[in-house]
Amino acid sequence: MAISRAASSRFPTFNSQRDFWYQWLLCFDDGAEAVRRDPVRFPRIQWDTWSPPGWFNEDQFAATAEGFSHPDWIAITLNAYRARWVQGEEMDSRYETLQRRLGAVERLSIPTLMIQGASDYCDDPKESEGFEKFFT
Repeated sequence: MAISRAASSRFPTFNSQRDFWYQWLLCFDDGAEAVRRDPVRFPRIQWDTWSPPGWFNEDQFAATAEGFSHPDWIAITLNAYRARWVQGEEMDSRYETLQRRLGAVERLSIPTLMIQGASDYCDDPKESEGFEKFFT
């Protein structure tokens, strides 16, 4: 497997890589196959890890989880993560022009508000420091 920076402005720090375990898991064929075999377990681990206590109950998760077994959810979820890091991952060719345009953007000139959670379990607020340089 070749790792690329396909959709990333910079490679994550070691701390972020630890927090992105789920993204790395899906970069490996065995990890992707594990999600295909048990598509409900993958988001359940994330919900359990990232949710504040009492945020959801079993009935709420079960109702939401009905969609996790749909073939489209599985394919879209795997592709969304794999396309970020795996060279040669299939991409929808209809978006190639937009991808090139996005890749050429160095700074945003439209009014933008970024909201960063103070206790985000994936994107440590420190990882967003200095991003103001990407805005005019």
